Amino acid sequence: MGFYLRKSFRAGPVRLNLSKSGFGISGGIKGARIGAGPRGRYIHAGRHGLYYRQNLSSGKTQNPSNVEGEGCAMILLVVIALGVGIWLLSWLLKHPMIMTTAIIIALGIPIVRFVMHSRQQKLVSAYKTALDTAFVISQSPPNKFVLAAIEQQKQVLPSVIR
Repeated sequence: MGFYLRKSFRAGPVRLNLSKSGFGISGGIKGARIGAGPRGRYIHAGRHGLYYRQNLSSGKTQNPSNVEGEGCAMILLVVIALGVGIWLLSWLLKHPMIMTTAIIIALGIPIVRFVMHSRQQKLVSAYKTALDTAFVISQSPPNKFVLAAIEQQKQVLPSVIR
């Protein structure tokens, strides 16, 4: 076997490979990778001296309308996304303060929005009840104190509703 030069750059589960024959990208987890490069697409698996490599296509004769190639690209993207997700989760587990903050934010935002929405609904409901009581249910026209109270409730309503 001849000598060769290769340089790779890792970004989590994604590896960018540079060699004399060109540029390639692969992704996956330890022991299982799927990649594409100048010599075609491939799957590579194994550990501790026992490896398996299967070429999925040739890099020299690629057909642009190759449906199998699109499927392989989708598998590659899924493997990369899973790898990035696993890497991110493991990184977050190593940094519990950041993970705790992210969980609090992820749960806190919907809770705050729900509370604000409930408060707005209560204000609108109280305003409608005051209007109904003053103008629909009452037998006489409202006096200036009732109108002032209704106007005060209207000022408390969110600007979107007014």
